[in-house]
Amino acid sequence: MSTTQFTQAERANHQVARLCRVLGVSRSGFYAWQGRPPSARATGDRRRAVHISDAHEAPPRTYGVPRIQAVLAREGLRVGKKRVARLMNVEGIQGVSRRRGRSTMGCPPGAVGV
Repeated sequence: MSTTQFTQAERANHQVARLCRVLGVSRSGFYAWQGRPPSARATGDRRRAVHISDAHEAPPRTYGVPRIQAVLAREGLRVGKKRVARLMNVEGIQGVSRRRGRSTMGCPPGAVGV
């Protein structure tokens, strides 16, 4: 959350002037940010986040970053792995790991009471 987003969220509880002074943001900058349309990157992120959540919701709903990126590439959408990972993190989407846990006790797997 950026300082301007925080100021927007907290303006019901505190004065905008005080919030801006504490956070080191100019009031005019805050009000300019409020009226500004979303950036091209933010707009693209929102569109890609929809594609990512759709790709994740398709069965088996276990895809992580590499597979989701591959699905998007097959759909003709070029997105880097780091961007996919960032957007998945923002949306709260995680892949499922089905790897077997490893013992750190030094016993071979399956050994019972030595």
